[in-house]
Amino acid sequence: MRCLLCAKKVPFWGEGCPYCGGDKSVAQALRMASVAALIGGAVVGAILGGWYGFFLGGVLGCLVCFLIEKFGFKALRHNSASDC
Repeated sequence: MRCLLCAKKVPFWGEGCPYCGGDKSVAQALRMASVAALIGGAVVGAILGGWYGFFLGGVLGCLVCFLIEKFGFKALRHNSASDC
């Protein structure tokens, strides 16, 4: 995971960035939401459509997870930089 303020690689656990002291709670919540989308897509697909639904839900969950990881952190980093 990367810090939203200094963009250095930081561990997931902990309240603040060890380098700049920035709050990591928003980035942690976004990371957990992306994992929940990944798992939730597969589970909902399995409940509604059996094995085919599980596969399709897993693929859609992976897509949502990828989009959150790719664009969500950039949007958060941009918003946190403009708040300063």
